Amino acid sequence: MPYAEYIAWQRECVAEMCRIIKDDGAIFYNNKNRVQNGLLEDRGEILKGFPLRQIIIWKRSGAINFNAGYFLPTTEQIYLLCNKAFKLAKGANKNTDVWEIKQEMKNPHPAPFPEELIDRIISSTTGKIILDPFAGSGTTAVSAKKFDRSFILIEKSLKYCEMAQKRIDGGDWRQRDVASREISLPIIF
Repeated sequence: MPYAEYIAWQRECVAEMCRIIKDDGAIFYNNKNRVQNGLLEDRGEILKGFPLRQIIIWKRSGAINFNAGYFLPTTEQIYLLCNKAFKLAKGANKNTDVWEIKQEMKNPHPAPFPEELIDRIISSTTGKIILDPFAGSGTTAVSAKKFDRSFILIEKSLKYCEMAQKRIDGGDWRQRDVASREISLPIIF
């Protein structure tokens, strides 16, 4: 997707998320910078004008860099967007703004989040309903269940919806032969 189109799409997504969160709600928005055509694209511009409280750095371990033009990227940004009434769950403020968490290596999804990362996010809040508008393989649901939270997942890929459903149900979600049909509308389950 061309850069300007991507930025506009993501700004629209963030605007909708901001519109629906409660007065004491928060959004943990992950979007890493990318190098395209040899230059850094600053994804932080997506959030201009939104209620950004903090940037958390997720330091991943392990990766492969196939590009000799820049150093191996091992960090991603998690932007904490929230309304003024948002407070962290009791004790969560002991965490720093740099989270060193290994990346997920056994998940067949191309960009999986590790459960430990999502566990830290969910346990840092008192939110009762967790929304993941880009659900992928369902890590958010797995973590939400651990903390007895309700969850809403949105995912446009049927392949990943099926993977997430198996994972939520406790089935063999790692199998790689899940149907690969794509659908045009998000599925919410």
